[in-house]
Amino acid sequence: MAGFLDALKSRCEVVQLDNGRDFRRLGDKADSVPRWLDLEDSAFEQLWEAESDHPATPRELVVYGRRLPVPHTKGSAARFDFERLCETALGPADYITLASSFETFYVDKVPVLLLKHKNEARRLINLIDALCEYQDLR
Repeated sequence: MAGFLDALKSRCEVVQLDNGRDFRRLGDKADSVPRWLDLEDSAFEQLWEAESDHPATPRELVVYGRRLPVPHTKGSAARFDFERLCETALGPADYITLASSFETFYVDKVPVLLLKHKNEARRLINLIDALCEYQDLR
């Protein structure tokens, strides 16, 4: 494998994408670190309810002339079910628009992704990429 990687590096331009911050290793050291909760964890609902004093309302964004419904918003926070966010025909432009419009995302009902869910996994990766990119710009 090492020989293959050396040959690949000699024939291709290598671009370093690491921004120096690995959110997985920060643990609870910073409030801006994404939080991952188990299905049984009641903190998800508690965090959403504490997000703002205002009630959750739907909102609609426009991406290249298309309407992108956001089912639940509270101030700068948005809440989605995984199905609506990653099992529908959304792409990078949609995720970039979402990431630039909201600071906090709550994604509920995320399933275990198997090989047969590669489209959904790709969309989730695109979403996370957009969120990380905009996190660095803030």
